[in-house]
Amino acid sequence: MAEPAALFRRLLGSLAAGWLLLAAVVPAFGQDPAAAPAVSPAAEFTARFTAWQAVLNQAATRIAAGDLDTAAYEALRRDLTRVQAEAREAGAAAAGGRDGMRPLLLSLGSPPAGDQAPEAAAVAAERKRLTDAMAEVEGRGKQADLILTRSGILLRTAADQRMTRLTEHLRRRSPMPLSPTTWAEVPEQAAYVQERIGHAVDAVIAQPGWRGRLSKLAAIAAVLALLALPVRRLLRRRFGYSPGPERPRYRERMMRMAIEAVAGALVTVAPTVAVTASLLGVLRDVPDAGPVSALVPSIAGGIVAFFLATGVARGTLVPGHPEWQLADITPDRARPLVRRITVAATGLTVAGTGISLSEGMFTPPELRSVVGLATMALIVASLWTVLPGRLWVVAPQAEPDARRTAWPRVRLAVGAVAALSLVAAALGYLAAAVYASKLMLAGVIVAGVLHAVRGVLREMWCALLERRGGLLAEVGDTIAEPGMGRRYLNHAGWVVIDGALFVVAALALLPLTGTSVSEMADVADTVFGGVVIAGVRVAPASVLKAAVALATMTAATRFLQRHLDGWFLARLSLDIGLRNSIRTGVGYLGATLAVLVAVGILGLDLSNLAMIASALSVGIGFGLQNIVGNFIAGLVMLVERPVKVGDWVVVDGVEGVVRRISVRATEVRTFQGASLVIPNSEFISKAVVNWTLLDRTTRVEIKVGVGYDADARLVHDLLLRIAQEHPHVLRDPPPVVAFRDFGASALQFELRFFLADTEIIQTVRNDVRMQILETFRAQRIEIPYEQRVVHMPRVEALLEDLLAARDTASSIAPAEPAPSKRAGPIRNVSGKKRVLIE
Repeated sequence: MAEPAALFRRLLGSLAAGWLLLAAVVPAFGQDPAAAPAVSPAAEFTARFTAWQAVLNQAATRIAAGDLDTAAYEALRRDLTRVQAEAREAGAAAAGGRDGMRPLLLSLGSPPAGDQAPEAAAVAAERKRLTDAMAEVEGRGKQADLILTRSGILLRTAADQRMTRLTEHLRRRSPMPLSPTTWAEVPEQAAYVQERIGHAVDAVIAQPGWRGRLSKLAAIAAVLALLALPVRRLLRRRFGYSPGPERPRYRERMMRMAIEAVAGALVTVAPTVAVTASLLGVLRDVPDAGPVSALVPSIAGGIVAFFLATGVARGTLVPGHPEWQLADITPDRARPLVRRITVAATGLTVAGTGISLSEGMFTPPELRSVVGLATMALIVASLWTVLPGRLWVVAPQAEPDARRTAWPRVRLAVGAVAALSLVAAALGYLAAAVYASKLMLAGVIVAGVLHAVRGVLREMWCALLERRGGLLAEVGDTIAEPGMGRRYLNHAGWVVIDGALFVVAALALLPLTGTSVSEMADVADTVFGGVVIAGVRVAPASVLKAAVALATMTAATRFLQRHLDGWFLARLSLDIGLRNSIRTGVGYLGATLAVLVAVGILGLDLSNLAMIASALSVGIGFGLQNIVGNFIAGLVMLVERPVKVGDWVVVDGVEGVVRRISVRATEVRTFQGASLVIPNSEFISKAVVNWTLLDRTTRVEIKVGVGYDADARLVHDLLLRIAQEHPHVLRDPPPVVAFRDFGASALQFELRFFLADTEIIQTVRNDVRMQILETFRAQRIEIPYEQRVVHMPRVEALLEDLLAARDTASSIAPAEPAPSKRAGPIRNVSGKKRVLIE
C-alpha cells in the first residue's frame, strides 16, 4: 500500500515542477525582444493633453478669423466635441484613480506631529509615494477639467458668432425697392444678368456634341412620360375611388390620397427629375455655366412642387367623392377650393423659382430687392386666394345648422406672416421676409404631412386596442378594469404619438432656423445625458426608464392582484373581506417596490431623502396629520379587519354595505343607492355597528299591535306560523313570538326570526309584513290606530256654562223642555279630533 502512495506523491511533484517550468518559459516566448517599453500613464496623458491644446488653439484661431461657413462650423464642432469626450473620459479615469488611492492613504493614519515620535521609514516612504501619486492624478483631473472648460467656451463662442452672423444677415437692409434710385439701377443690372445668362448658354452650346446630348435627354423624357402613362392608368384603376355605403377608414383615404398625388404627378415629375439630374451632370464639367446650373434646378423644383401640390389637393379634397375626403370640406366647396389651390400653387411656384434664381445667380442688390418685393407680393396674392373662410366650410356632423370653418387660426397666422413679410420686403428687409416666408411655408407643409400621419397612427392604434384578444388587450385589462385599461392605453398611445411627431417636426424645422445638425445632436445628448441638480444628475433617459419601470411593476402588481383574487384565493373558500385585505396588501407591497425601483433608477440617494423627510416631518405632522391618521387607520383595518368589504355597518346613524377600503377612506353604499366616503379614522376612533363581523346571520324583529278584543293565543300562533312558512327564515334558531306589553291602544307583539344572509333582510321583512296584514284581515283581527284622550278644561267649562244658560232659559219658557244634552270629552281617534256629545 505504501508503494502506490509514494508513486502518487512523486507524480504530483513532477507535475508541479513541469507547471512551474512552463509558466517561466511561455512568457519568454511571447515577448518581443525589440518591443518598446510600455508608456507610463503620466506620459500618455501629457501627449494627449498636448494634442488637445493644439486642437483648441487651432479652433480659437479659426473662430477669431470670423469666416466660418456651415461646413467649417460643423467640422470645428466635431473636433471640439471629440476633444470634450476624450477629456471627460480622462477626467473620469483620474477621479477613479484618486478615489482608489484615498482609502490606502487613510489606512496609514495621520502623519505624526512635531512632538511625536517619527513613524517607520517604510510607512513614511509609502505615505510619500501615495501622496505624490494622488497629487499627480488630481493634476490630470484638473487639466482635463481645463480642457472641458476651454472647449465649452469655444463651442459657445462659435455658436454665438454663427447666430450673430445670421441675425445680422436678417437685419441687413437692402436698397428700398420702391425708391426711384433703386429703379434707376434696375435696367442696367437686368441687362447684366441677361448677359451672364447668355454667356452661360453660349458656353454650353459651345461644348461639342451638346445637340446630341439634348436629343438624348428629350428622348429619355419622352420614354419616361410614355412609361408613366400606363402606370398612372393602372394605379387609378387598381386603387381608384369606389363608392360604398360606409365611409372608408382614415388610413384607406390617406393611401388613396398618396396614390392620387403620385399618379397625377408621375407623368410630369419623372421626366423632369431625370432630365434635371442629367443636365446637372452635363453642366458640372462646363466652365462659366453657373447661371444655367442655377436656372435648371430652380425651374425643375418649381415644376415638381406644382404637380405634387395640386395632386395632394385633389387627393385630399376629392371633388365628386366626398366620402373619400380627408379634410371634411363640404362637397360644394371642394371643387372651388381645388381650383384656388391650383392657382395658388402656380403663383408660389413662380415666386419660389424667382427667389432661387435670385439667390443662386448672385443678382445685384437693387435688382434683387425689386425682384424680391415682386415675389413676396406674388406669394401674398397666391396665399390670399385660398385663405377666405367661405372656401373652408366643414361638412356638418353633430350640428347640421352650425357653420364651422377648418383651421381658422392656421389660416389667420399664415395670412398675417405673409402680410408682414410683404411689408418687410417693401421696407428693404428682404432677407428677413424671405426667411419668414420659407419658415412659414415649411411649417405649413410639415404640419400638414404630420397631421395626416397622426390620423393614420391614431387610427391604427385604436384598431389594435379594439381587438378582443392579443397582448394589448391583456395589458389593458391588467392595468385596470375591462374597458378602462384600454382607455388608458389609448390616451397613453396618443400622447406618445404626438410627442414623437413633435420631435420629428422639430428636427425638420430647426435646420431652417440656423440650427446645425451637430447642435441638435448636442442638444439631444444634453437632454438625454441630463443635468446635475443638487448633486443629483436628472436625465430624461433615466426618468423615462424609471417611468417605464414604475408602469411595468404597477401593471405586474395589478396582474398579480387580479389573478391572485380570481384564480387562487377564490378556491380557498375565504370570505370576501379577507380576500380584499390580501389583495390590497399585495397592492401596497407592489406599489412600494415600484417606487423604490424607480428611485434607484433615478439615482437618488435615499439617505438624503430620509434627511429631507425628517426635516419636513414636523410640518407634515401638523399639516397632513389627518391624511397620515387615515392611512394608518386603513392599515389597521386591513390587519385587524374590524370592517371588511361586504359588511353591513352603521356609522354615525348611516347604514350601508362596505364596498371598498382604500388608503385614505372607505366607501359605504347605503340602501338608498348613495355612496358615502368615510375616513378610515372614523372606524377606529368611534363605535361602529357591524352586523356581519362574525357571520352573515342576522336577527329580524317585526313589531305589531292588535286590538284588546283580539284573541292573544290566536295572534301568537298566526305570527309563528307566518315566520315558519317563509323559505328564508332559519329553523335553527327557531322563530319566536313575544307578547311584549299592554299598550295604550293595542296589545304589543314582536316576531323574532333569523336569516342566513343580510342581503335579503329587506325583502324578507317586506314579505313577512305583507303576509301578516293579509292573515289578520282574513281572521278579522284589527290592528288599531293609536288613541289619545285630550282634556281641555276651559272649553269644558265654557260648554257647561252654555248648557246651564240654556237650561235656565228653557225653564222660564212655557214650551216643552227639550231633552238635556251633556258634552263629552274631546277624543283624537285615528289622528282626527272629534267631539263626542252624549
